[in-house]
Amino acid sequence: MTQRIRKKRETSEKKVSISSGGENVPRKWPVIVLLAILCILLYGNSLQNDFAFDDKPLIVKNKAIRSLGNIPDILGISDPKNFIRGLIGGVNYRPIRVVSFTIDYFFSGSSPVAFHVFNILYHFLTAWVVFLVVMRLITAPAGLITPSGGESKLLAFRTALFTAILFAVHPIQTNAVTYISGRRDVLSTLFYMLGLLYFLKLREAQYKENKVGKDARVAYFALVCMFFLLAVMTKEMALSLPAIFFVIDFMREFPKQSGSNVWTDILRSSGRVIYRHRYFYYPFIFISLLTGMYYIFFRGASNRIIAGWQWWGDSALNNFLTVATILVFYIKLLIFPVVLSADYSYNAYPVAQSPWELRVLLSLAVLLVLAIMAVRWLRRSRLMAFGWIWFFVTLLPVSQIIPHHELLAEHYLYLPSIGFFMLLGLIIATRISNASGNRGVLFFIYAVPVLLVVIWSGRTIIRNPDWRSDKVLWAKTVRTVPQSFRAQFNMGNLLRQEGSPYGALDYFNRALKIKPDDARALLNIGAIYDRLGLRDKAFEHYQRSLTADPEYAAACNNIGGFYIRRGEIDKAIYYLTKATKLLSNFVEARMNLAIAYGKKYYTEEALKHFDIALEMDPENARIYYYRGVFFASIGEVALAKRDMRLALLHDPNYPLPHLNLGEMYVNEEKMDEAAREFQDVLRLEPRIPQAHVNLGSIYASQGKVGQAIYHFRTALDIDPNQAAAHKGMGIIYLTSLQDLDGAVSHFRRSLELDPTQEGADSIREFLANPRLALPQGTGEGVPGVTYKTVPKKR
Repeated sequence: MTQRIRKKRETSEKKVSISSGGENVPRKWPVIVLLAILCILLYGNSLQNDFAFDDKPLIVKNKAIRSLGNIPDILGISDPKNFIRGLIGGVNYRPIRVVSFTIDYFFSGSSPVAFHVFNILYHFLTAWVVFLVVMRLITAPAGLITPSGGESKLLAFRTALFTAILFAVHPIQTNAVTYISGRRDVLSTLFYMLGLLYFLKLREAQYKENKVGKDARVAYFALVCMFFLLAVMTKEMALSLPAIFFVIDFMREFPKQSGSNVWTDILRSSGRVIYRHRYFYYPFIFISLLTGMYYIFFRGASNRIIAGWQWWGDSALNNFLTVATILVFYIKLLIFPVVLSADYSYNAYPVAQSPWELRVLLSLAVLLVLAIMAVRWLRRSRLMAFGWIWFFVTLLPVSQIIPHHELLAEHYLYLPSIGFFMLLGLIIATRISNASGNRGVLFFIYAVPVLLVVIWSGRTIIRNPDWRSDKVLWAKTVRTVPQSFRAQFNMGNLLRQEGSPYGALDYFNRALKIKPDDARALLNIGAIYDRLGLRDKAFEHYQRSLTADPEYAAACNNIGGFYIRRGEIDKAIYYLTKATKLLSNFVEARMNLAIAYGKKYYTEEALKHFDIALEMDPENARIYYYRGVFFASIGEVALAKRDMRLALLHDPNYPLPHLNLGEMYVNEEKMDEAAREFQDVLRLEPRIPQAHVNLGSIYASQGKVGQAIYHFRTALDIDPNQAAAHKGMGIIYLTSLQDLDGAVSHFRRSLELDPTQEGADSIREFLANPRLALPQGTGEGVPGVTYKTVPKKR
């Protein structure tokens, strides 16, 4: 009996040892289950989404992620001798994200499902680490950020739980979680929070110096450094982590009670932290400065720096006034996440032009009030102060101190929102503790977070399908933010790629109304006019594009291509050479330059530029095709055939190589092989008129009149200006259908379209006196006129 009583007493003592004030602290594993369930339920419908926006260049077209063996190249460490060069010129300046995509690709290939699954997994893990960090912030040994009054561990548990749940469900996170490429924020924040967790363990170990060995402290420090580097290599916003370390140390030094002025205590506490932990902060300051310079000067992270330090609003004052409005806008988004947008670029968010604008004055007033509250909370409730300080400090890297081309974005809030939710979680947890025993009040208090979770969860679930595809995303953004240049421009691009030129023109013109001198919009409008056959309007827009941006390589390329089609080869070479100088890895411009030299029969120059283009893009079928066309033009038929086959090897669905192979077989009088090639052309692309003309000519020469007529008429339906199709129909009308009037009509039209075609003189003799030209009953047709056509120049 005595032993039983002793065991019960020991068990009771153990229970008390994990609580404060007699309160039992719930176990942590149900929190893991709850967060996992929430993340799966909220983001499960995102698994149906395709790749969207930057997912295309970063994942779909990124060959580097297709093999785990490429990871050393991605990290820039494949060649130890050239480590620095590899680091500077690596595959991506956020290499850890690219490595994570490589792992996803290993599991699911080109399917987006695994990419979405891993995003959800990383979001869940981040929410869990947020829970652990907040728990430790509150319950760590005396001297860290402990709420005044020594509140219980149960309060810490509740605060951490509410913080993690609100963080996990808030719809602002969809821009980072639902959007696959938004993983940069999720993964970076996960490493950021792990670095912070081990920093807190390090400080706790230093606090218990006699109980924790030196090896453990060294291990904690190494883990802090490792996670900091991983976070920064995933996204540069993580550079704020040392500042958060400093804030925590500052809170530890700041006196809870003092007869001095609060600002005096702030300065004294800051000085003590800097001096006491100088050897800790020196490496972090060094790494942060080095990394910041790397991103800005080596990786060109900001277009506004490259362009010459362009402030938003054209002045430093307007730039920072705009930032003030953005900070308040972010707080509004966290409180009322009703209207969400994928874009806040040019004109989607108004830039401040004067300090006297009403929204600027209101924003400054709000920020001033929050600053005063944070200072007052330093003595009263440090976690409340820490929440607000966290929010603003973590936003510093994207607060336009160094102007960045992305003015603001919802995914910027993924990390800073933790401070906001920490503050909100503490308020709810404190109210629950104060109302313990009063069921009515407790019911009302618990109803608040439950209502927030339900509303925010619903908004998250509704928002996920907006990222289903590029078209859905930008159509939604156009409706949400009609003044967004990027949304209008991207919708125009999508419709252009889908083959809807007039719809694309409508969106590009809307984009130009927002930003009248945008070189890209002007160029795309020109390209559409080019495809519609409106050459003069196309050329006008190409020139306007180059005027808007004299160093726009794409405009130089299109102008060069235009001059190739006009036969002004010297002008074409001038603009294409300029394009390759402006953008040395511009594959299309290099290929067009090779074509231009080929037109001048400068064989060495043409082949040199074809080779350079293939070095840059060895799997580009178009380069092989155009090099094959060049070889055919100089009589190197064997090499031409080889390149046509290489083009088909790299792109089996490319119809033009089949067309050219067929025409080569026609010239060799291998009609069966030619017919098979032309049939392959029409299988891949039924609306290529030249293939119909050539196939009709073969059938006509074989006496298959019905099939010949079908293909000639189809060619004319597609393009009524096909001279060869009219000639073929003229011969059939004359020789097979014995319809002289029909023959005359088609022959006349053929000559109008191509006066210098093969057999043109014979056709003219026939048209001079049609009835005398045809011997009665012979069915021989027009002497000197055959079905064989001359391939069109492409």
